Amino acid sequence: MKRYPAEFKEWMVEQMMPPLNRSVVALAKETGVTTVSLRTWRHEAREQGKVVPGNGKQSDKWSSADKFRVVL
Repeated sequence: MKRYPAEFKEWMVEQMMPPLNRSVVALAKETGVTTVSLRTWRHEAREQGKVVPGNGKQSDKWSSADKFRVVL
């Protein structure tokens, strides 16, 4: 099991946040990090209160909860 530095994880989460909204699959292909790890990091960021709609979706495809987080 590979361990990643906190700074790297933060950078990856930022890639999944607006305005970039890069998809988990695309990041996984580019970086070699598993999709499971990326989704876990995104989930952890959400629990910490960060806005991470993710999945490469444009804002009109976000869930209501994600839209609400952005507004807050």
